[in-house]
Amino acid sequence: MRPFQVFLITALLISCPPHLCAATLPAKSLQGVFSPDECELVPELVGGWAIPGVKYSVRESDHHKYWMIDQDADLKTGDKLILEICAAHIGGQLFYDATFQILRRGNKPTLPPEFVVGTGIFAVNIVGGFWVPLHIVGKLEIGQNNLRFLQIDDEWLQEALKSRLITVPSVEDDSGEYLLTANGKQLKAFVASLSANPKAFSEQQSLTRIPERKPNRTP
Repeated sequence: MRPFQVFLITALLISCPPHLCAATLPAKSLQGVFSPDECELVPELVGGWAIPGVKYSVRESDHHKYWMIDQDADLKTGDKLILEICAAHIGGQLFYDATFQILRRGNKPTLPPEFVVGTGIFAVNIVGGFWVPLHIVGKLEIGQNNLRFLQIDDEWLQEALKSRLITVPSVEDDSGEYLLTANGKQLKAFVASLSANPKAFSEQQSLTRIPERKPNRTP
């Protein structure tokens, strides 16, 4: 098997200097934890969200999935980076399974034809010459005006697998790094077993809700 080539620009949709992001990269999975019919409606996600200097809009997509769209389009192509989110409860807690796509003009999502460097993260894997979107899995916390993604921490996962503190289907590349290969059922059991382990999750910077603009009233 050829080595996995993984390019991670920053942590989940959050821009920050490489020396700060290095310890909080997300673990990657080749399969999703949820099937399309398991995605739940989470209307609190819909709307505008922001971190300093970056704005996102979230809207519902197909099969109860949500698109989190970077509002800064590529200056040359007009393409936008989107995070497609499927959220559902496991053991009473809300988890998410997310992949990245490119939103072209005409609102048509597609896998990228090349690596993308934007204001956030883009993860993509080359296996046998084909583009394969990587899944990022973690907890989702939604408040009235804030949104947090608590992803499975890659550094913690690497150490736990190497020391055999955990057992979950995975594959090791030529550099000694692990990618999760578990199927949906196995991933559900895995994340459920981690739900009470704070060390397994990276806490990301909170996004703040952008207030909706009220239309001007004519006298």
